[in-house]
Amino acid sequence: MIQSLPPSRIGAAALALALTLGFLASGLVALRLPQGVIVPPPSAPTEAEPTPDLRYMGLRDPLVVTAAEGAGRIGLELGVMIEATDLSRAQLYLRDQPGAVNAPLGEALLRMIEDHQVQTQGWASLRHALPEAMRTVMNDRFEQAGEGRPILEVLVIDFTAR
Repeated sequence: MIQSLPPSRIGAAALALALTLGFLASGLVALRLPQGVIVPPPSAPTEAEPTPDLRYMGLRDPLVVTAAEGAGRIGLELGVMIEATDLSRAQLYLRDQPGAVNAPLGEALLRMIEDHQVQTQGWASLRHALPEAMRTVMNDRFEQAGEGRPILEVLVIDFTAR
Protein backbone atom coordinates (compact mmCIF):
# COMPACT_ATOMS: atom_id res chain seq x y z
CA MET A 1 0.00 0.00 0.00
CA ILE A 2 1.26 3.42 -0.93
CA GLN A 3 1.50 5.89 1.84
CA SER A 4 1.05 9.52 1.16
CA LEU A 5 3.70 11.96 2.30
CA PRO A 6 2.85 14.73 4.63
CA PRO A 7 2.62 18.15 2.94
CA SER A 8 5.80 19.40 4.63
CA ARG A 9 7.83 16.63 3.04
CA ILE A 10 6.30 17.25 -0.41
CA GLY A 11 7.26 20.91 -0.12
CA ALA A 12 10.82 20.00 0.94
CA ALA A 13 11.17 17.60 -2.01
CA ALA A 14 9.82 20.23 -4.43
CA LEU A 15 12.23 22.80 -3.00
CA ALA A 16 15.19 20.41 -3.35
CA LEU A 17 14.18 19.64 -6.94
CA ALA A 18 13.83 23.35 -7.77
CA LEU A 19 17.25 24.13 -6.24
CA THR A 20 18.90 21.28 -8.17
CA LEU A 21 17.38 22.42 -11.46
CA GLY A 22 18.37 26.02 -10.68
CA PHE A 23 21.99 25.09 -10.05
CA LEU A 24 22.04 23.03 -13.22
CA ALA A 25 20.62 25.89 -15.29
CA SER A 26 23.03 28.44 -13.81
CA GLY A 27 25.97 26.12 -14.54
CA LEU A 28 24.92 25.83 -18.17
CA VAL A 29 24.58 29.61 -18.45
CA ALA A 30 28.01 30.10 -16.87
CA LEU A 31 29.62 27.78 -19.42
CA ARG A 32 28.38 29.79 -22.39
CA LEU A 33 30.70 32.34 -24.00
CA PRO A 34 30.32 35.84 -22.59
CA GLN A 35 28.11 38.13 -24.64
CA GLY A 36 30.98 40.49 -25.51
CA VAL A 37 33.17 37.81 -27.09
CA ILE A 38 32.67 37.43 -30.81
CA VAL A 39 34.04 34.32 -32.40
CA PRO A 40 35.63 35.30 -35.71
CA PRO A 41 34.34 33.46 -38.73
CA PRO A 42 36.74 30.96 -40.23
CA SER A 43 39.16 32.77 -42.44
CA ALA A 44 38.82 32.28 -46.13
CA PRO A 45 41.63 30.12 -47.45
CA THR A 46 44.32 32.26 -48.97
CA GLU A 47 45.68 31.15 -52.26
CA ALA A 48 49.14 29.93 -51.40
CA GLU A 49 51.92 29.66 -53.90
CA PRO A 50 52.12 26.14 -55.22
CA THR A 51 54.87 24.14 -53.63
CA PRO A 52 57.50 23.05 -56.10
CA ASP A 53 57.77 19.39 -56.93
CA LEU A 54 61.12 18.44 -55.40
CA ARG A 55 63.14 15.34 -56.17
CA TYR A 56 66.11 13.80 -54.43
CA MET A 57 68.84 12.19 -56.46
CA GLY A 58 71.97 10.42 -55.26
CA LEU A 59 75.21 11.12 -57.10
CA ARG A 60 76.47 8.09 -58.94
CA ASP A 61 80.09 8.11 -57.78
CA PRO A 62 81.24 8.56 -54.20
CA LEU A 63 83.78 11.28 -53.58
CA VAL A 64 87.03 10.05 -51.99
CA VAL A 65 89.99 12.29 -51.15
CA THR A 66 93.20 11.74 -49.23
CA ALA A 67 94.25 14.74 -47.23
CA ALA A 68 97.85 15.86 -47.02
CA GLU A 69 99.90 15.82 -43.83
CA GLY A 70 98.33 12.68 -42.44
CA ALA A 71 94.89 14.21 -41.94
CA GLY A 72 93.37 11.00 -43.27
CA ARG A 73 91.09 9.85 -46.00
CA ILE A 74 87.53 11.04 -46.48
CA GLY A 75 84.78 9.32 -48.37
CA LEU A 76 81.50 11.07 -49.17
CA GLU A 77 78.30 9.93 -50.73
CA LEU A 78 76.18 12.90 -51.69
CA GLY A 79 72.61 13.40 -52.72
CA VAL A 80 71.00 16.53 -54.12
CA MET A 81 67.54 18.04 -54.01
CA ILE A 82 66.36 19.47 -57.33
CA GLU A 83 63.04 20.78 -58.61
CA ALA A 84 61.41 18.20 -60.86
CA THR A 85 61.48 20.63 -63.80
CA ASP A 86 65.31 20.71 -63.62
CA LEU A 87 65.78 17.04 -62.80
CA SER A 88 66.23 15.59 -66.27
CA ARG A 89 68.80 18.21 -67.32
CA ALA A 90 70.75 17.72 -64.10
CA GLN A 91 70.64 13.93 -64.41
CA LEU A 92 71.95 14.09 -67.97
CA TYR A 93 74.74 16.48 -67.00
CA LEU A 94 75.80 14.39 -64.01
CA ARG A 95 75.60 11.14 -65.99
CA ASP A 96 77.47 12.43 -69.02
CA GLN A 97 80.08 14.48 -67.18
CA PRO A 98 80.57 13.14 -63.65
CA GLY A 99 84.15 14.39 -63.54
CA ALA A 100 83.01 17.93 -64.28
CA VAL A 101 81.33 17.97 -60.89
CA ASN A 102 83.44 15.52 -58.88
CA ALA A 103 86.77 17.24 -59.56
CA PRO A 104 85.68 20.64 -58.18
CA LEU A 105 83.97 18.90 -55.26
CA GLY A 106 87.21 17.09 -54.43
CA GLU A 107 89.24 20.31 -54.65
CA ALA A 108 86.73 22.12 -52.43
CA LEU A 109 86.83 19.28 -49.91
CA LEU A 110 90.64 19.40 -49.73
CA ARG A 111 90.50 23.18 -49.15
CA MET A 112 87.87 22.69 -46.45
CA ILE A 113 90.05 20.13 -44.67
CA GLU A 114 92.83 22.72 -44.47
CA ASP A 115 90.47 25.53 -43.45
CA HIS A 116 88.79 23.55 -40.68
CA GLN A 117 92.08 22.30 -39.23
CA VAL A 118 90.75 18.78 -38.89
CA GLN A 119 93.74 17.61 -36.88
CA THR A 120 92.95 20.04 -34.06
CA GLN A 121 89.19 20.59 -34.36
CA GLY A 122 88.10 17.13 -35.44
CA TRP A 123 85.77 16.10 -38.22
CA ALA A 124 82.56 17.58 -36.77
CA SER A 125 83.19 21.15 -37.95
CA LEU A 126 84.02 19.93 -41.44
CA ARG A 127 80.97 17.64 -41.56
CA HIS A 128 78.72 20.54 -40.53
CA ALA A 129 80.05 22.88 -43.25
CA LEU A 130 79.94 20.35 -46.10
CA PRO A 131 76.34 20.63 -47.44
CA GLU A 132 76.37 24.37 -48.09
CA ALA A 133 79.89 24.37 -49.53
CA MET A 134 79.13 21.43 -51.83
CA ARG A 135 75.89 23.07 -53.00
CA THR A 136 77.75 26.25 -53.91
CA VAL A 137 80.46 24.34 -55.82
CA MET A 138 77.92 22.25 -57.73
CA ASN A 139 75.73 25.22 -58.64
CA ASP A 140 78.78 27.18 -59.80
CA ARG A 141 79.74 24.28 -62.06
CA PHE A 142 76.20 23.95 -63.44
CA GLU A 143 76.08 27.69 -64.06
CA GLN A 144 79.38 27.59 -65.96
CA ALA A 145 77.88 24.88 -68.16
CA GLY A 146 74.84 27.07 -68.84
CA GLU A 147 72.47 24.90 -66.80
CA GLY A 148 71.46 27.51 -64.21
CA ARG A 149 71.63 26.80 -60.46
CA PRO A 150 69.38 23.76 -60.04
CA ILE A 151 70.75 22.34 -56.77
CA LEU A 152 68.56 23.42 -53.85
CA GLU A 153 70.17 21.29 -51.18
CA VAL A 154 73.02 18.83 -50.79
CA LEU A 155 72.58 15.86 -48.48
CA VAL A 156 75.55 14.03 -47.03
CA ILE A 157 74.36 10.44 -47.24
CA ASP A 158 77.58 8.91 -45.96
CA PHE A 159 80.63 10.52 -44.37
CA THR A 160 83.62 8.32 -43.68
CA ALA A 161 86.84 9.66 -42.22
CA ARG A 162 89.84 7.43 -41.55
